[in-house]
Amino acid sequence: MFIFSPHWFTIWVCLELNTLIVVRFIIKNKKEIESALIYFLTQRISSIAIIFFIFTRNRDNTLHTISIVSTVLVICFLYKIGATPFSSWFISISMNINTFIFFVMLTLQKIIPFMLFIFTTPAGMWEVVIVIILSLTLGSIINFTASNLKIILIFSRVSHRGWFLLALNMNTSLWVFYFFFIHCHYL
Repeated sequence: MFIFSPHWFTIWVCLELNTLIVVRFIIKNKKEIESALIYFLTQRISSIAIIFFIFTRNRDNTLHTISIVSTVLVICFLYKIGATPFSSWFISISMNINTFIFFVMLTLQKIIPFMLFIFTTPAGMWEVVIVIILSLTLGSIINFTASNLKIILIFSRVSHRGWFLLALNMNTSLWVFYFFFIHCHYL
């Protein structure tokens, strides 16, 4: 539904509704309220930055402004999806939520941000290449030393985000195949 919207504001509203729905499902007992608050604040901050910089990019079309805004948008989307340099919030809340919400956050919650990432990110940005390398390296190294199943799943997903971004940089249809046939089989 959000993909067919001609306005960025409508897409942003869909992002916010998506966040509120997940926050509602996270809150079940007192221990999960902190995780819900962390999730809500991180998603809210990145969403506000995304809408601000998209409107800034559409308003000012100088080459310098477009370059800076594109870099900030990439960082905001990477923060929203919990990519490696910005994954500490995701790791901390994943340890305190139930398994079903954990899998929903790992799969279904990432569709809209990844699609927006496709639409707004120019191909071959060096920031994305650095994140790919960090995600693949960090996810693999920590998985070798982890002994808790949830930590293994979390850092496996960190590594998978690196593969997502690599597939996305290579070809959009390759990313769609990877997401729906490889990643979503956990559900």
